[in-house]
Amino acid sequence: MGAVIAVPKASPPEETQHLVESWCLPIYYEAAQVLERNGVPSLLGGGLMVSLYGRARQTKDIDFYVHPRDKNRAMSVLNASGFHTQETEKPWLLKAEKEGAPVDLIVHSGGMPDLDEECLAHSRTITLGGYLFRGFGPEDMLLRKIYSFQDGRPDWYDALSMIQCSAAEIDWGYFLRRVPDNNPARALSFLFFAHAHFQEERIPWDVIRQLGAPYLCLGIPLPHGQLPQ
Repeated sequence: MGAVIAVPKASPPEETQHLVESWCLPIYYEAAQVLERNGVPSLLGGGLMVSLYGRARQTKDIDFYVHPRDKNRAMSVLNASGFHTQETEKPWLLKAEKEGAPVDLIVHSGGMPDLDEECLAHSRTITLGGYLFRGFGPEDMLLRKIYSFQDGRPDWYDALSMIQCSAAEIDWGYFLRRVPDNNPARALSFLFFAHAHFQEERIPWDVIRQLGAPYLCLGIPLPHGQLPQ
């Protein structure tokens, strides 16, 4: 196994807080470049992006999000570039691997829209050991953690750490626009949870008011959500 290297934060404040195995990085970068050269939009997510915006998490693989319409092309171009690819029993997950470096391709996020132009427009360019990657902005990464909440997963703890470390970077107007119309209760419940968790104000109260007022003040029934897949 190679040395563990720091992953620098891409936008202010400049920090080094996350860990990834250095020997995998050239292969991860190759995968990202193969997708880009072949017209397959993708964004880095998962534990590495959580580490960038929140708590440090060493990860055993890398997660690239692709749109479902691009999944077959993504598998094809990676396979042509020497990656071993395979589908899994999970409809939202594809696997790729090269020289022992594992790559996950995520085609669905539980409760959230699939990768779209808004995500891409609000993405961040980050540097991992000298390699450039495009990853989710903090708003879309936070929402994916909020809506991925499942038994046995640390998603809301990840989301809390993002609020603790990166709340000042979040465009709350964009966050509110991205809350799924069919299940605003999930986001609203997390915002209340985070508001109660921190002694100081990390989430502007007006954000909670804007999201909750139609339901809590005007009596509009909250839509029932859907369980994450």
